[in-house]
Amino acid sequence: MATHDIGRHIVELHEIGMLAITGEGTRITLSPHEALDLYKWLHQHENALHEAAKAHDRQEEAEVEILQEEVQEATDRDAPIDEE
Repeated sequence: MATHDIGRHIVELHEIGMLAITGEGTRITLSPHEALDLYKWLHQHENALHEAAKAHDRQEEAEVEILQEEVQEATDRDAPIDEE
């Protein structure tokens, strides 16, 4: 059996060809024919998946930058002022 962590889910490919996807209280098991059909379908949409993943990464990077700016602003605002 081959197992791979894909993020929030774990994928298992059993010796007999069954594909199991497990995560967040869910388990889906595909027959070898279903797994192969899924593979072919995903391969047909590979470019769209790459673009969607890139867009998702850009969105996450933008959210991280916004959070970092907010933390910096809060830190600057709450920093004690040196009075002489």
